[in-house]
Amino acid sequence: VMHLAGRTIPFSGGGYLRLFPLSLIKAGFAQNHRVGRPGMSYIHPREVNPGQPRLPRPAIWRPMALLKYLKYYVNLKSTRPKLAALLREYRFGTVAEVLRRHPPTSTVRLAPRPATGTRAGFELLPAAS
Repeated sequence: VMHLAGRTIPFSGGGYLRLFPLSLIKAGFAQNHRVGRPGMSYIHPREVNPGQPRLPRPAIWRPMALLKYLKYYVNLKSTRPKLAALLREYRFGTVAEVLRRHPPTSTVRLAPRPATGTRAGFELLPAAS
């Protein structure tokens, strides 16, 4: 993640890698490196295949479906060149390799969130001592 305009945002994986300009992605890596934190990037295989079969484009009066369509297909042609530029400029490794080089400074444990019907997933709790 990076800090931009008072917000914390993801910048270098999946759709963010595809949607954001390379200069912003590099700024995110630089921001993380300045504080001694490695950056992380990931891709979905479909994001490096602009020729993939596509779903039909939804009608404009279906804004949520149209937004989802755009989220999946916008800038597909830009992912591979951005990834190539990042691979030329930065050293990448597996998560295990990075954790060996940069051990966590604190430990957290994940606890399931109570089923509220509105938010699924986990929350970070302080490490048990």
